[in-house]
Amino acid sequence: MLTTLSVDLAVHLDHPISTYGDEVIQLLAAYERIVPSDVLRWYATETMSLYKPKTARTLKLPASWWRKGSKQKPYRSLKVHGAEHPSSTSPWGVRLVCEELRNGERRKAWHPSLLRFSFSPQWFEKNRSAYLELAQRMAERLPFASGHGGYSLEHNWVYESISTQAAYALARRYIGIDLDHNVTYHAKDFLRSFNWLTMTGKTLLERTNLPPEKVVAALPDEASCIETDLGLMIFAGEWPQLGDVNRGELLPLHRTIAKCLQPLFSNKFQPAFLLRSPDDHEKSLEWYRRFLEDIPDEA
Repeated sequence: MLTTLSVDLAVHLDHPISTYGDEVIQLLAAYERIVPSDVLRWYATETMSLYKPKTARTLKLPASWWRKGSKQKPYRSLKVHGAEHPSSTSPWGVRLVCEELRNGERRKAWHPSLLRFSFSPQWFEKNRSAYLELAQRMAERLPFASGHGGYSLEHNWVYESISTQAAYALARRYIGIDLDHNVTYHAKDFLRSFNWLTMTGKTLLERTNLPPEKVVAALPDEASCIETDLGLMIFAGEWPQLGDVNRGELLPLHRTIAKCLQPLFSNKFQPAFLLRSPDDHEKSLEWYRRFLEDIPDEA
């Protein structure tokens, strides 16, 4: 399977993630508690060329990375998913990216620290409160640059190029679905993505001269917002929507909120996530900024 629909929850950090290792370990444990016990099956780290069967220790690996006295590698990653076969896709998953470089050190800017959970849409429909509790816990404990949550398309990391093309084709029709892809160069300085739930860190708001109180005051009544010490959690309604443009579902509330946050959107999108044709950057940027476009009059 090349793509699978999920509901995801992700935060992108602008600090070395090991500084907040205890919080991350607790969040991994919290995810494991709220999802069914048998949904995660395969895992891989940055040193593994193939997925291996998940064990009871898999989500505890970061604790060994950050053990007191351990030397921190510049880059670590952990991917876990629940597909029946390691080279397929699943709505269930965990992705942890740990960039440990300090200011002034040369970095791969498309790999800033990331913690991302994904769930099946059916689970989310029955367990929305557990999802929201986990989201707020992340927003209160991790110094995020930005974050997002809602419908997402999981693509196949083994067949990345062809599966990303397939996911992009679906996302062009269903604009309420995020595309899970490698983080861009600009993820620390701008919103990485915009979705049903959009999280904006206070450091990001400060860098773009957009005070939190100005954002909150500008939001439409249909939106809801939770403010934590570290930033804002903004919801486009009570539930995520697919946004099927073929049926005229153009998500006006998403567009209104996006325009309130317009200074937080990058004018560039590199590296492009489509990987193949010469106009990938243009297509990637158009998709990323899709909610900043006005609804056509004929709609």
